[in-house]
Amino acid sequence: MSADAFLRRFPVLFHVTRDDNLPGIRAQGLRPARDLGACDANRDGWTRTAKAWLRWQRMPDGPMASRLAEGISPAAWRAHINGLVFFATSRAEAERLLAVPKDAGIAQRVLSVETASLWGDLAWCPFNNGFLDRAPPERRRRRSPQDYRPLSAWRPGDPVREVVSRRAVPAALLRSL
Repeated sequence: MSADAFLRRFPVLFHVTRDDNLPGIRAQGLRPARDLGACDANRDGWTRTAKAWLRWQRMPDGPMASRLAEGISPAAWRAHINGLVFFATSRAEAERLLAVPKDAGIAQRVLSVETASLWGDLAWCPFNNGFLDRAPPERRRRRSPQDYRPLSAWRPGDPVREVVSRRAVPAALLRSL
């Protein structure tokens, strides 16, 4: 039941990228930051690698360390995150990234993909794991790779803040290229 319900609730997923990245995406699909040359350091701003522009992360070591499960370093967490391709569950949510003041003047595009076409590669998370909450240390949620759950674990009513693919998304599946 959950697979059909998830597809009905989220039939299309959305990804935001710089227009500068479109030639590479057309040639090789949408790939995790790790495959594009990301290192495991925080990215305070857009970072150019040999293969693509990577979006800033805002996951500096100090603040991030207090939000990670025991035994996970900020670099290890960023390595995990850099192995995923992130999607928004609505166009409106994706378009909010286009309006971030920090990105003013940077040409970006919202790409979309039918959820069913990626079914076996997707996971969902009830949290925005990139958002550094302001909760006091004793009330902070500790992030871990287990936050990303198989779609079969989703039930109607569960909050979905992130959907990720653990693999590259072929260009042929993407719209708006």
